[in-house]
Amino acid sequence: MAKKMAKKTTVSLNINNCLDCPFHEVRRDPDPDDWFCIDDVKVVCLTGERNVTEGCRPYMTRKESEIPDWCPLIPKKR
Repeated sequence: MAKKMAKKTTVSLNINNCLDCPFHEVRRDPDPDDWFCIDDVKVVCLTGERNVTEGCRPYMTRKESEIPDWCPLIPKKR
């Protein structure tokens, strides 16, 4: 029997916000001095463990997670 060759597949991601990226993580970031902000979160870029946001209200993560200039997925201009 002949072996079937695996097809190469190309996938493109349309990333308009850090929350669309597979290399992000939302982590707890509570404010220890403010009981109202005990549920704050931060968005972390996993490609370099850099924070995109800090002390962010959970319902504001998308609005505050715009793609930063230092994003490693942005092609560098020469």
